[in-house]
Amino acid sequence: MTENKLRESMRVKTEHLFEGNEEWSQRKLEKFREQGYASMPVVRIYDDDTGKRLDDWNDMRIDLIQKWKGVAENG
Repeated sequence: MTENKLRESMRVKTEHLFEGNEEWSQRKLEKFREQGYASMPVVRIYDDDTGKRLDDWNDMRIDLIQKWKGVAENG
């Protein structure tokens, strides 16, 4: 649901865990846990021009989805 909501107003790149490379998925999951994420999805918002990370969160966060949809739509 998070991906679909964000996709309504911005370009979204997804990396799905456990759809192919099990070893890569386990390493990615461990990395997320080390970074303090407790649930999925993990969302990271980047500036297209600079590549700088602007925001990140995990889980379904309607408030943040709406915030970033507004930013994307009002450019």
